[in-house]
Amino acid sequence: MVICRDGTATRSRDRRVCDCRVSDTRATVIRFVRVSSNRHLGPIPATYSSRETCPEGCGLRGFCYAEGWPVRLHWDRVPDFAIPPADLCREIRQLPRYQLWRHCVTGDAELEWLPDLVRANAGRPVIFFTHHLVTDVLRDAAARGFNVNLSADNPTHADERASSGLPVATLIESSAPNVSYTPAGRKIVACPSDTKKLNCSRCGLCSRSDRGVIIGFRPKAHARARIEKAARGLPG
Repeated sequence: MVICRDGTATRSRDRRVCDCRVSDTRATVIRFVRVSSNRHLGPIPATYSSRETCPEGCGLRGFCYAEGWPVRLHWDRVPDFAIPPADLCREIRQLPRYQLWRHCVTGDAELEWLPDLVRANAGRPVIFFTHHLVTDVLRDAAARGFNVNLSADNPTHADERASSGLPVATLIESSAPNVSYTPAGRKIVACPSDTKKLNCSRCGLCSRSDRGVIIGFRPKAHARARIEKAARGLPG
């Protein structure tokens, strides 16, 4: 099933087909998992968005971690378990008041209805990364307690993204120390998953807007050589 922007659905597996006949043929396709089995996340709620939501400007488009196994298996099956945005908002409203959750393990946010999700979230701690350019929608989300981490491809890019005033997460080289600095002197702290063997459910650092540091992620197994080049600011 494919869920379209107006909440209608089609059984067709052809993502170009949409019952609502909107001029933009991309469908809103998002899956909600109440308890994640992802060992990096831990047992927290999570959403998976389809590939169509990935911004064209993402420097990792086509070879990011989500294209690796086993995350790709879940990404490929997002359309089979898709729910309308209204249903997702309902699920989020029903979460315990201080429940940490992860938005967009794969894909990116649909900015058209992100404000609805922000209202439904009502300040719950959320881990969310985006390659979208900074917009008023993202700034408003952050102001309402929906933490927005701007994704950067390398420390130099992180400086550019950090100039917006929003929190940033960036790729770092595999050989980077646990604490490093961007060219402009901003502090980068390697993800506690690497340094303290904590999963997201036990850490939550990326859900905090007041952390005062950039989070650094080292390349993992999938497409490691290409991602390592991106982390060094080299063409892939």
